[in-house]
Amino acid sequence: MSFAPKLARRLIRYPGLVEKLGGDPTNPKAKEYNYARSLVHRKLIPHIRLGKRAVAFFEDEIDAWLEERRVAVADHVAPKAAAK
Repeated sequence: MSFAPKLARRLIRYPGLVEKLGGDPTNPKAKEYNYARSLVHRKLIPHIRLGKRAVAFFEDEIDAWLEERRVAVADHVAPKAAAK
């Protein structure tokens, strides 16, 4: 019987999410912070509750979500560019 090693999933908090969205994680008034919070409140980004006022995100799920968005945008932009 062989046991495959369990892969640890990395959790990131809001500053890590903001950094992945291209913002400055040290500035809580940055537009990326507001964008991240709106995504979480609209349940567009999967997250887990750590406490009453704390949430975290699985980094692999965020990367997958961002890749889906990139593909969707590329598919939406490509036909317009080809039409010109």
